[in-house]
Amino acid sequence: MKRFIRSQRLLWLFILSLLIVPDFALYAQTSGAATQVYRVNRRSQWQQWTFPAGTLDFGLSGSLTPARYKGLHNAALNVGAFTHGLAGGRQVSGGVWKAGSNEAAAHRIIDGDSTTFWQPDADAPLEDWWIEIDLGRATMVTEVRLIFPDEEGARPFREFRVFGSEGRRVTRNDVFSFHLIGGTTRPIEETLVSYKLDPLVREARRVRQSREGVDDAGAATDANYDLVQFIRILVDAKTADAALAEVEVYTPGENIALGTLERGGTIQERAGRGFAFKMADGDANSDWGATRGRGQDPIAWDWDLGTLFWIDRIVFRTSDFLLRTLVYGSNLPHIRTHSLSVSDGRRTLTGAVDYEELFVGDAASLLSTSSEFPGQVTYLFAPRPVRFIAAEWISSGDGDVIFSGQSGFLIETLVYATGHVAQVEVTSDFIDLGRIDGDNRVKVIDAISWVADLPEGAYIQARTRSGNSLQEIYTYFRKDGTEVTKEQYDQMPNALRGPTESVIGAGTDWSEWSNFYQRSGERFRSPSPRLYLQIQLILGSDRPETAPTVHSMSIGFTDAFLSGVQGEIQPRMAEPGVEQLFSYRIVPLPESRDTGFDRILLRTPSPVVPGDLVLRIDGDETVPASVSISQDSLFVELPRTLRRQEVELTFSSILKDNATLFKAFVGSERQPEIWQPVDPLSRSATTVYLPSVAGSSRLIAGLTVRSIISPNGDGVGDEAEIRFQVLKTDAPAKVQIYALDGRLVRDLEGHLQPDQSYLFSWTGFDQGDNLVPPGVYLCKVSVEAQTGTQSRQHLISVAY
Repeated sequence: MKRFIRSQRLLWLFILSLLIVPDFALYAQTSGAATQVYRVNRRSQWQQWTFPAGTLDFGLSGSLTPARYKGLHNAALNVGAFTHGLAGGRQVSGGVWKAGSNEAAAHRIIDGDSTTFWQPDADAPLEDWWIEIDLGRATMVTEVRLIFPDEEGARPFREFRVFGSEGRRVTRNDVFSFHLIGGTTRPIEETLVSYKLDPLVREARRVRQSREGVDDAGAATDANYDLVQFIRILVDAKTADAALAEVEVYTPGENIALGTLERGGTIQERAGRGFAFKMADGDANSDWGATRGRGQDPIAWDWDLGTLFWIDRIVFRTSDFLLRTLVYGSNLPHIRTHSLSVSDGRRTLTGAVDYEELFVGDAASLLSTSSEFPGQVTYLFAPRPVRFIAAEWISSGDGDVIFSGQSGFLIETLVYATGHVAQVEVTSDFIDLGRIDGDNRVKVIDAISWVADLPEGAYIQARTRSGNSLQEIYTYFRKDGTEVTKEQYDQMPNALRGPTESVIGAGTDWSEWSNFYQRSGERFRSPSPRLYLQIQLILGSDRPETAPTVHSMSIGFTDAFLSGVQGEIQPRMAEPGVEQLFSYRIVPLPESRDTGFDRILLRTPSPVVPGDLVLRIDGDETVPASVSISQDSLFVELPRTLRRQEVELTFSSILKDNATLFKAFVGSERQPEIWQPVDPLSRSATTVYLPSVAGSSRLIAGLTVRSIISPNGDGVGDEAEIRFQVLKTDAPAKVQIYALDGRLVRDLEGHLQPDQSYLFSWTGFDQGDNLVPPGVYLCKVSVEAQTGTQSRQHLISVAY
C-alpha cells in the first residue's frame, strides 16, 4: 500500500512537470557569462607544444602549417642552420669556412645578394687568392654557379678553378681531399659560370615500376649529382678589381634524414651491428657497415623518420675517398645487394610495421654493365607517404657469394621529401586550468574549438586527455636513440648507453586519450571536471601540395559545482528486453568553495517508468521539485542545493545492449547551460552488463506473434502483432510475410517502441493491398549485422 501511494504521488508530480525534452536541449552548452576561454593563437604559445623538430611552419599572425619542403634549391643560403664537429670535437656552423685574404667580407658570397661581393686582397700573393665554403652538411649537389659583379671597381675572376669535397678527412686534422669540379681553360669575362656535377663513384639509378614494367608516374628523372660539403674556389691569375658576388650550390631537395633523432625517430640495425644513425648525420667522416657471420640473421636496418613525409627519392652513398684509397681493403665500400621497403606507419595484426617492398634485392640492377657494385644508389618513385624505411642485405648467388655477408659502407643515406609534411602530431603542454583562472580549482571543460583553413585533401583531428596530478617521469635511451626500460639501461654496457631524460608527466589518475574530435566545437570527450588537460592536434593531407593551416585553438571551461562527484549503479547485471529496477547513487566530493548542485541529468537506454521513480537524499525519500523524461534521458530538479549529501535515484528501464553505460551529470539552476559529468565511483561502476547477451550470438529476443487472425473487420482478431527486441546492434529489423510456397506476400512496416522493443503488425493484406486467402503463412523476422544475418520464423493462420 505504501509503494502504491508513493507511486501515485510521484506520478502526479510527474504529470504536472513532464516535458518531453529533445536530446540536444538537454546537452546544449553555450559560452555564457560564466564560461571562460583559453585560446592559443600566438607563435610563442605554439612553440611550447611538443612536435617533431622542423615539421611546422609558423606564420606571422600566429598560425601553424605542416612544413613545406623545397625541391631544387640553392643550399648555400641556409648553411648556418647546420652544424658539424671538427676533428678536435668543437661544433661549428656552416658558412664561409676559410679565405686566404679579406676574411671580413668573405660571407658576402653566400648572402643571396648579388650586389655585394668579396674581393681578395690585391696586395696578397696569388696563393692567398682562394676561398672555401662549408655547406654545414654533406649533401647531394647538382650544380655550382659562380656569379661575378661587373662594375667599376669590381670585375669577374678571369682564371680560376672550383673544387669540391665530401668532407672526409685525410688526416687527423681538418684536412680534406678535394677533387676538381670545373675551371677556366682561358681567360673569361662572363658574369655567370655554371658547372654540372656527376658522381665521382659509379651510380646505379633504380626507378620503381609497376607489374607491367611501367615507371612510376611522377618519379623524378632529373640531373646527376655528387656528395659535397666543402667547395674551394682558387684564383689562378691576379687581375685588377677581381671580385666574386655569389656562389650558388644547387641540391635536388631537402634531405630529411638529417634531424631524424631530433624528431624522435630511430635508426637501428636489427641485430645491433654498428651505429646505423651514423649514415644519417650529414658527416662523411662517420659511416655504417656490417658483416654477417655464419649462422647470424641477415643484415638489415629499420628507420623511423619520426613523422610522416611525402618521399620520392632515397639515395645510398659510400665514400669516394674510401673507394679511391681502398682504406678498408678490396672493394669493401661498394654497396651490396639489398631490398628497400617503406611503410606509412600501418601495423600488422601482430603490431609489427606493415612494410611494402618498393625494390627487390637484385644484383643485376646494381651491377648493370659493371663488374663492381656501385658507390651510389638512387631510388626514385612517385611521391608517397612514408614514416618507416627498411633495407635488408641479400645473398645474391654466385656473382656475390664472396661478399654475401657484407653490406658495404654507407657514409650517408639521404631521404628527400616533397611538398608538405604528410602528417604531424602537435601536443600541448599540461594546461593548468586552475592556474589560468587563478584559483587552483578543478574546472568543467565544455568543448574544444579551432579556426583553420582546410584546402582540398587537408584534414585536422584532435583528441584530449585530462587528470588532476603530475609526476616526474624518467626515460632511458640507447646511444642510437632507441628508448629502453630502466632495467635494460642498467644492464647495458656503458659504450651503448645514451642519455636519460627527466620530464614532468601525467599522473596515475589521467585518462587515456579520447576518441578523435572530427569537427571544431564538439563537446569535450575526456573526463571533467579536471585540473589539467592536454590536447593533441593531428594535421595532415592526402596529397603533398596541400596542408591545413591552424589559426587558433580554444577550449571553454567554467568553475565546477563540486570539486569531485562520483556515481555508481546497481544492480550491475540485468536481462535484456525486461523492465528492471535500477538505483543510481551520486556521491559528492566537495571542497570549501564549491557552490553545490540542484539538478541531475541521467542518460538512460529507454524512457524510465514514471511510477517507479524514487528520489532519496542521504537515505531519506524526497519529492523532487520537477521531473522531465525524454526518450533517452531523465532530468530531476532537486528541492534544494546540495553540497555534501548523497543522492539516490531509483527508476525502471529496459536494456538491450551489453555493457550499457549510464552517464550522469549534475548542474545548477544558476548556470543552466553547464553540466558537470559524474565520474564512476570505481572501474565500470556506472556500467550494467547483460551476461546472456555477452555469452550469446543471439540478435533477436523476446519474439511474440499472434498465431491466428481473422481479418473480417469485426474488431476481434483482425491483426497479428509481432513484438521483439534487437540485441547487440542498432541495425534495423525486417519483417516479411511469405506463403508456404516461398512467395513473398508483404513487407511489413514497424516502429521502435519506448521500451526499445519493435512492434510490427499484419492485417492480412498482401503487397497489392488485397486480402489474402485463408490458410497458413510464414512470418520471418530478420536482422542483418556485421557478424551476418539472423532470422526467426513463426506461423500465422488466417481464417474467415
